[in-house]
Amino acid sequence: MTADLSFVAGLILAGLAALSVLARYAEGRRPRAGFFWLAAGIALIGYAEAKSPTGYSLAGIPAAVVRVVGDFVN
Repeated sequence: MTADLSFVAGLILAGLAALSVLARYAEGRRPRAGFFWLAAGIALIGYAEAKSPTGYSLAGIPAAVVRVVGDFVN
């Protein structure tokens, strides 16, 4: 798994998990699974930051997403 792929997968996983956590919290239930998936997404992002030689800046995130989508299209 490339650093870009793990970064983008972590962003998607953490974003969806954050929405799940907020929804469960609003319903008054404990968001156990949501916290697990949120931690997994953050771990993927951390892994990508450690594996990438230059890291990721806020301006470089769209380029990473485009590279991952381009890899899947090809």
